[in-house]
Amino acid sequence: MMEMMSATLLAWLEITFIFAVLSLLHNQRKNIGTTPLYISMGVVFLFAQLLLAADLRVSIIGNIEFQLGPTVIFLPYLAMILLIYLSDGTLATQRLIIGSFVVFGVFFYIAEITRLQCNWQGYSIGAGQLAGELDFLLQQSIYSMGGMSIAHFADLFIIPISYNCLKNLKCRRFIAICGSLIITQVIDVSIFAIVYYFKNQQIWNFLAGAFFIRSCFSIWLGIIISAYLGNKASDSKGTFDILFAFLGGYGKSKELQTYLAQSEDRYRTIWDNARELMFLLSAKGNLIDCNAAAMKMLERILPDYKRDDNLFYRLQPIADGDDSFLDDDGENNEFISSFKAKIISSDQVEYIDLSCTMSHVVLQNEQVLLLIARDITKELQLQQEKEKLSAELAHSQRLEALGKLAGGIAHDFNNHIHALLGHVDLLLFRKDIQENEKARKHLEKIGTIAEQSGKLTSQLLGFARKGKFVEEELDLNELLNATLSMVNFPATQDIKLAKEIGSQKFIVSGDWVQLSQVIINLVINAGDAVKNSAVKNIMVMAKEAICFETELDQFLHGKQIDLNNFYCVKISDTGSGISEENKQKIFEPFFTTKPIGEGTGMGLSMAYGTISNHHGYIHVESQLEQGTSFYILLPRV
Repeated sequence: MMEMMSATLLAWLEITFIFAVLSLLHNQRKNIGTTPLYISMGVVFLFAQLLLAADLRVSIIGNIEFQLGPTVIFLPYLAMILLIYLSDGTLATQRLIIGSFVVFGVFFYIAEITRLQCNWQGYSIGAGQLAGELDFLLQQSIYSMGGMSIAHFADLFIIPISYNCLKNLKCRRFIAICGSLIITQVIDVSIFAIVYYFKNQQIWNFLAGAFFIRSCFSIWLGIIISAYLGNKASDSKGTFDILFAFLGGYGKSKELQTYLAQSEDRYRTIWDNARELMFLLSAKGNLIDCNAAAMKMLERILPDYKRDDNLFYRLQPIADGDDSFLDDDGENNEFISSFKAKIISSDQVEYIDLSCTMSHVVLQNEQVLLLIARDITKELQLQQEKEKLSAELAHSQRLEALGKLAGGIAHDFNNHIHALLGHVDLLLFRKDIQENEKARKHLEKIGTIAEQSGKLTSQLLGFARKGKFVEEELDLNELLNATLSMVNFPATQDIKLAKEIGSQKFIVSGDWVQLSQVIINLVINAGDAVKNSAVKNIMVMAKEAICFETELDQFLHGKQIDLNNFYCVKISDTGSGISEENKQKIFEPFFTTKPIGEGTGMGLSMAYGTISNHHGYIHVESQLEQGTSFYILLPRV
């Protein structure tokens, strides 16, 4: 009994070792190629035939026994056929089956030639002492190998067919693997027993031992195959695909595989070299695969991103985007062919805008999402700059048109005012008018109103760049000190006017009177803005323009202005501020936010015209309830 257990254990260790070696070669086929695997399987195949011919057996109980060749040696070979079929596909199994046919033919041919040489009668061939034993071994193996050949040829087809039948019956992979191996053994043993033990009473002892022990070994190999495969094997194969592949011809299968390989190469070339970002996502948004451009983007923007993270949660809809393509669980709720989204970096510093197209595709009988995105960050920035420049151009054209209109009207109106004042003066020289105090007062009032109207026309002409302009070199700091000394706010208003003006000279070229009027106008407007504020501060400072580079960044964006060539006067207040809508109109003539009767709307338009006439720039920064700052840029001499 102990001896039978030891022999059976030795057979179990041998079958485990053979399959472990073959599976190790299979696992390393990408590194060392498939040649070592197929050579090793050929050696195992031939050695199994030699053991079968030698009729080596292991007795279990009584007359029940099993042969070592078909069980211990050939059973791992059959298990490897199933493993190759599951992991490498039908064509690889085809190659193995064709190789088996060739090995059988070569083996039988060499065996017959060797028997002929062993029994050669003559002096041309000499035989050793073992020639007779070899001839006897080959002669005795003819019947056994005939039956085994028929059985093994059937096994090569039965294994994949029986596995697919069990899978189609919804059996688990382990059950399908073990079941296909056991079914194959039943058919294999039955065919061999019918051929080899025909009309022999030992057939039942042989069948009992072979069925029992080979079924146990098949279950053990099924456990190893299932553990080896894990989730790598694909079960999407037809039941009789191995048979149809042979009936259809090996050449066609090879041609199809070549075509598929070329198609995959073309696809991979396009996938890896495309500039667009391509993502293959699961229905939940998890990353399955992505091309090189997408991987480069993820490494730069989201270095902490992992494949099991939901990519949809990283997409934020931008201004004209739409987030309805996601539901609360991150699944595709309603298919939308295109949308725009933004991905913000993990540190919230960098971002990219994407124009995305998403579609459903089927991959290995599973629906996945193909997301193709294009980086449009620079495009959107250029579009925003274009819109801003278009708005500035429209604003400039509008001001230019208003300036031409105002200049024409002011010029003609000024002539009428002078004529009116002349007639008023003539009437005042008349004696009867001088004696009539009431009429004289009315005429003087008319003259006063006409003079005020004349001042308004002067402002219009200044806005239209048609006013008088005396160009001379002057010190901007001296002009500011002299101008601010003339501004006095009532003590009751509690307005604090501060200045930050250096002692160095800032030489500019311009009209002292017109520039002084601009400063006075802006300071008075600041005083009106802080009347109702809790803090009533006004600050006037003059510096080199480069000192305000950060504050003027938005204004300078897209403009060819070198701040090193300008001085800047900044007039800021802590008043109520200006809305974005009004900021677009404040330099237009007659536009005012003051109540009726308190403003003409010409102050800022006159300032704009004067500064433009001095080849400078005027810019405003303001937020509601946070104050206003005016920046006047004048070219330095």
